[in-house]
Amino acid sequence: MKINAAARHGKLDRLRSGGAPRALELCSGCGGMSLGMEAAGFELLGHVETDETAAASYALNFRPPVEAQKEVWARARDMVTSDPATLAQEIGLDGPVVDQFDVLAAGLPCQAFARIGRSKLRSVTGDEDAYINDPRAKLYQRFLQYVEAIQPVAILIENVPDILNHGGHNVPEEICQTLETLGYTARYTLLNAAFYGVPQ
Repeated sequence: MKINAAARHGKLDRLRSGGAPRALELCSGCGGMSLGMEAAGFELLGHVETDETAAASYALNFRPPVEAQKEVWARARDMVTSDPATLAQEIGLDGPVVDQFDVLAAGLPCQAFARIGRSKLRSVTGDEDAYINDPRAKLYQRFLQYVEAIQPVAILIENVPDILNHGGHNVPEEICQTLETLGYTARYTLLNAAFYGVPQ
């Protein structure tokens, strides 16, 4: 994996001069995480969501960076088959994709990690290891490819506690180790969303 230090320094310089952090969110759903980022002063420049209804809801909840791109903004996309450069071009962002986004965020699908999701996958497929073989459990690897492509200065991933033991594998530990090879300082922790005013 490659580090583009010049791109990151340029982004940091822009942020230090007062620019708002520009965010791309993967697996955005209808925009729960984006709502928090927007409230914190982030500029929402792009999102990727595979579910058509959720993507359309996101587009109703948040304005596109280029007003003329409403239809493109509402389009459902698969993060596996989509690439950051094409996404940036489609939503009307000019210039190299590495210059576009300061923050990369994702609420990766939790079905293969959550205990209730694991049992549901077992009951639907009859396979005891269905949760390990579920392709959604590997989306973090595609997320890391997005990191390499856009070289954000900050990264945020949200998931459930059971991601810490996915068939004996600590996924956040692997993510952190990979991010450190890309020059990031990476950490993971457990948070209780209720402590932050999130009703659930």
